[in-house]
Amino acid sequence: MNRPGLLALIAGLCLSLFFLPTQPAQAEESVTTPEAVLKVMFSGVEQGDIGKFTYKAEPELKARVTKEVMIRLSGSLGVKLKQGYTMTNIGQLRQDTVITHLYKVEFKNGADDMLVRLAIRGGNVAGIFFE
Repeated sequence: MNRPGLLALIAGLCLSLFFLPTQPAQAEESVTTPEAVLKVMFSGVEQGDIGKFTYKAEPELKARVTKEVMIRLSGSLGVKLKQGYTMTNIGQLRQDTVITHLYKVEFKNGADDMLVRLAIRGGNVAGIFFE
């Protein structure tokens, strides 16, 4: 997918989402570090599983994830994630009630690196942004 297409996909993810009622695995319920949360979310993208992608999300975020967005995200980003990646924590930003964790993701297939901003509020995911 080209860069404008990926940016449109990201914008769509931020603006619309649909929550399918699935139960998270017991192991997911105990995931607490931002990096571990992001890995589970990436696993949800790889599998096209909205429940897994949004298991730690605030209700507002869950309400914006649509099946269509998940399909598109899984089809573009999921393919790269399945081929392997490394993730490096590059810092965090404290902004009001949110702590945004920044990660550099390098894909093993040689695709362009990606910056992920994972916004956490009160232990839950308030937002996720891919650049």
